[in-house]
Amino acid sequence: MRHLAGALGIAFAASSWIGAASAQSTVYVPDVIELSGPGAVSGTNWRDGVALAVDEINNAGGILGRKIQTEHLDTQSNPGISRAQVQKVLDKEPYVVLGPIYSGSVKVNMALTQAAEIPQIVGAEAADITTQGNPWVFRTAFGQQFSMPKIANYLHDKLKVKTVAVLWVNNDFGKGGHDNFVKEMKARNIEVAADISTEQGQVDFGSDVIKLKGAKADAAFVYTNEEESARFLIEAKRQGLTTPLFARPRCSARRWSSSPAPPQMACAAMSACPPMRRCRRSRISRRSSARATSTGPTTTASRDTPRSISSNTSPKRSASSTARLLVPR
Repeated sequence: MRHLAGALGIAFAASSWIGAASAQSTVYVPDVIELSGPGAVSGTNWRDGVALAVDEINNAGGILGRKIQTEHLDTQSNPGISRAQVQKVLDKEPYVVLGPIYSGSVKVNMALTQAAEIPQIVGAEAADITTQGNPWVFRTAFGQQFSMPKIANYLHDKLKVKTVAVLWVNNDFGKGGHDNFVKEMKARNIEVAADISTEQGQVDFGSDVIKLKGAKADAAFVYTNEEESARFLIEAKRQGLTTPLFARPRCSARRWSSSPAPPQMACAAMSACPPMRRCRRSRISRRSSARATSTGPTTTASRDTPRSISSNTSPKRSASSTARLLVPR
């Protein structure tokens, strides 16, 4: 939250669009996010962080004396509804659009903000979001093209695994992560012993856990959304799964380390945590596996990573200055 507040405050104050905002008494920053459906866990956390950041900025006097006005619009975790909500807020001439998180939703609505030349800050991880030359979209999380090599290095260099199983969710987020992960495994001569596709919103993971047990892999990489992850962990514990589990690099360690599952699940998530989150994760690591301490693979994996909010192009004019200013230092 502190970094989001700082990024918003600096970007708003220094961007060349401030002239337009100065003619108004408020700065409109809508939040289009998953508040219901499968993405509600991520979306409500995002919404709460935005609310905290906006309150912090407004309580400090706002942006050049002007308060931020925001509203939270529910995408229902549906790409079509997400697109409609983004069009709705664009009609109100926002200063910047926040959200959504789901990659599939971002892919269908980021063309709208690009056409309007309005910056959009998203939580999506799919690799191709920032490889399409759109200078107006920015991430708050690692793209899969950056995070998967680090997970792969951890499995190969630190754990010396020879075989791995991968369990992934069949949506835009999961497909992109799966493809990048499998590619990195092949490059390191690690055999994928089981490749298990699951569905968004899936409830029963009984057969999937049986497949993982039958694969007898050295490790299993789980790349699903938060709600499915919790259900999977419950089933894995129920069936007594002993395969070391490694989580998505979106840093779900806090939620997962408190669930009834082996501490290994939190380990890999920490190995790719962004530097801006390392301090909070180090507190988690003391309660989980010794392999996930802040002096271990976390520091090594994070040392050469790009900053958390990124665009891979050199945006024109105002977007370029915003890209530089949004990067937390």
